[in-house]
Amino acid sequence: THGPDRDYYFGYDFRADPLVTAAKLDDYIRHVKALTGHDKVSLKASSLGGIIVMAYFEQFGWGNIDACIFQCCPILGVAVAGDLFTKQIEFNADALVRYGTQVLPESELGTALDILIQTLHFLDVFGKLLGFADTLVVNMKDALYEELLIPVFGNMPGLWSLVPDVSCEQAKSVFFDDATSRVLLDRLDYYHYRVRMQADAILNAALDDGVRILILAGYNLQREPFVASY
Repeated sequence: THGPDRDYYFGYDFRADPLVTAAKLDDYIRHVKALTGHDKVSLKASSLGGIIVMAYFEQFGWGNIDACIFQCCPILGVAVAGDLFTKQIEFNADALVRYGTQVLPESELGTALDILIQTLHFLDVFGKLLGFADTLVVNMKDALYEELLIPVFGNMPGLWSLVPDVSCEQAKSVFFDDATSRVLLDRLDYYHYRVRMQADAILNAALDDGVRILILAGYNLQREPFVASY
């Protein structure tokens, strides 16, 4: 039931406001319906795409949706974003090794690389390198945030949509001040309180109306090894 003549890809700018992108998704869904003659479409949202779908559901409902697959989507945010936005940077050698070895190919080369990495880890090579990195972070953290992370990432609502509730207010105190655009803050708060914090109610309402929803989640995988919640 799937193929090049039946699948349609919706691309978007990950930096943009999910609410703005959701409006474009609504236009796209209507376009696909007109092309195909179908009354409804099915969605497969991957990663940040799940955030776009949640914003779409909140703004436009699910009358045009038959089914939705959420594939490893940070609907409630992710700890790595919360830590990064609250200056909780920390390097861990065990996490770094797991992060690297889990993507090695299942081949003789992959096995050899795994042995090499594990040997270097046993000799504490990565620990020493990350100890040096920790020293740099301690000395440069404030400058890193003030000169790079805050001015570059602070104005990207798409990235803010990844910050979980437990970190949100603290993150705003790190990134924003009295000069911050009220429009930006209002948009971030809208998504946080009316989409993310209402995710359970939104999805259950869609289920009650007959939308088929499948959530796929990846477990036991090492995530980014440079934050406190590695």
